[in-house]
Amino acid sequence: MLIRFFRNKEYAEQFLDGKIFCNSLNSFRNYPNTRLNGAELAKDKCTDLFEGSVQLLREYFPYKEFLSHIGCDPNLVFSEYSKAHICCFSSIGNTIPNNMEQFGEWCVLIYDFKTFEKKLKNALNSERNIYYLYGGVEYYYPTINGKQFNNNGNAVVFSLHGLRIYFDKHDSNAFIKRDAFCKFMRFKNQQEWRLFLYKESYSLEAEILILDDLHDCCVLCQVSDANSEIRRIQHDYPIVNTSQMRIKGNITRERLNGKIIEKNPWGHIYFILGSKEVKTKEINSLYKGLKIKRVNEQNRATVRGFF
Repeated sequence: MLIRFFRNKEYAEQFLDGKIFCNSLNSFRNYPNTRLNGAELAKDKCTDLFEGSVQLLREYFPYKEFLSHIGCDPNLVFSEYSKAHICCFSSIGNTIPNNMEQFGEWCVLIYDFKTFEKKLKNALNSERNIYYLYGGVEYYYPTINGKQFNNNGNAVVFSLHGLRIYFDKHDSNAFIKRDAFCKFMRFKNQQEWRLFLYKESYSLEAEILILDDLHDCCVLCQVSDANSEIRRIQHDYPIVNTSQMRIKGNITRERLNGKIIEKNPWGHIYFILGSKEVKTKEINSLYKGLKIKRVNEQNRATVRGFF
């Protein structure tokens, strides 16, 4: 079973009518606003700066003067992913995920997943020149040279503006394979299931996917009533564990990520500084003291990749 949250009832009713709003991945990198910074931005549970990225092993980071500031493997965030579009749901069992109130007070429960999936695939297959994937999100802890570590303390996200790394598709052990179905462990409570769309002609504006009417496989309710509604539905419909389903689509994850990155293989560098041993004021002080200079195109680094 899936659940989709809405900030107002009108949007939820449009969903039931078959209008699936898919926001650009770029909007999730900046949501809910750009005023958050430092530790606040790193801890925010809506914004995810690392949407559409791969990780570079710290030992391969080419700008050695910054290594002392990098606490874990940096992320290469690719601009072309900004034009991809996603629609986010949560997988649910007997209850809805915890702490999801920030996503709205209304929700739609998709109780008949097989019917919903059929209508979704019919709509997607009628679209021209579109690649799509859908399935559950995988969650991971940050790593240092590929080895997992759990950073539950303070953290500041840095971006080396003006410094980018070219992702070469030839063989290399420099990267950790990630894609739009991989997110940091701090988002795990969302139990996210997502629809991912990519078309080269997409803009950064929201796209609307038109499905057949969904009233026969979904029900609208307020979030406060969702758990009781789930218990009622369970008597008539078996619960499909959508979080454990393999990712499906009209292309493999590997091929789609390869196409997106090949379109624009320059990745902007983001990394996290901070740990439970470092106080927030010390991190903010270091952040202010770190001088980042812009460089010319010819000074950008090339690191060989795995696609």
